[in-house]
Amino acid sequence: MQPLSIVSHLLLLQFLPAVLLTLLVLTALGIVVINCMIVRRKRKGMHDAVSVHEMMERALKISDNNVILYDVATRFTSKLSGRMFPEQGLGVDEFLKRVHPDDRHKIIEDITSLRNGEKQTAEFDYRWDFNFGGSTPHWGYLHNTSVAEYVAGNPVPVSVISTLVNETKLHQQQEQEEALSGRYKQIFENSIIGLSFYSADGWLLDANKEMRRICNFDSDESDAFFSNTNLFDVFPFNEVLDKNHIEPYWGCSQSVIPERGIHEFLEIRVRPVYNENGEVTYLSVAARDVTEERELYLQQRLNDQQIQQANDKIHMIKVHKI
Repeated sequence: MQPLSIVSHLLLLQFLPAVLLTLLVLTALGIVVINCMIVRRKRKGMHDAVSVHEMMERALKISDNNVILYDVATRFTSKLSGRMFPEQGLGVDEFLKRVHPDDRHKIIEDITSLRNGEKQTAEFDYRWDFNFGGSTPHWGYLHNTSVAEYVAGNPVPVSVISTLVNETKLHQQQEQEEALSGRYKQIFENSIIGLSFYSADGWLLDANKEMRRICNFDSDESDAFFSNTNLFDVFPFNEVLDKNHIEPYWGCSQSVIPERGIHEFLEIRVRPVYNENGEVTYLSVAARDVTEERELYLQQRLNDQQIQQANDKIHMIKVHKI
């Protein structure tokens, strides 16, 4: 071995402990830094999870939703959020007692399918007794969205989480609107004037009994011809109405539609119905059959003419005699 090589090896052996020590220190520092990063990430994850949880709690408190949890093992339902459910919770039997008798079968069927793992989610409506302090039921309407909660390795859920939305006011409003609509429908249906409604683009939506009679509808429900014929394609509307700028129209003339056997004199009014933005949403069409009135008028005119002719003849005879 050459002298230079021996010196190099001696120097390497001399500095080797220092190099190894440096590497160990750097490795330890690296491990510490990595651990710090992991701890920070865990803390951040925990902070984010807590923040999300707090946000969800605030959202649930602000909203009108009620969240409950049904424990499959204990068959007990407890409140997670909201004001509708009692703080002490309810057993399944007490819960079902508060469901309207006509709706219990549906509730039992859906909850059983969730509990048995047949479905993971279910959505249904039912009537609920809100009167916890009295014997007389106070029925309201609930919309229930339920989700089954599972744990790893278990084929059936451990619990069912349900969000309950009180839709009583919505149902009451719908009932009031339906009652009001029913009254207007009676007025509309039994009017002595033929009435019909068309969409803004000219398609038939509804027609009352008198309009169905005037137009010889196939039935009380529909008519193949008018249901498939656009208003803007039928005389006289195709000549007097501008589809892009609809204005009120009134006219009285003979209406002839051979396809429906119509040969009548009609007085017709068309009025556009606007929404709050000034846009046409419907077209109201009113028709009155004036055929008999026209015949009476013509007959009256003929009678007047005949009477006038008779008076003229009598006058001429008197003048001739004089």
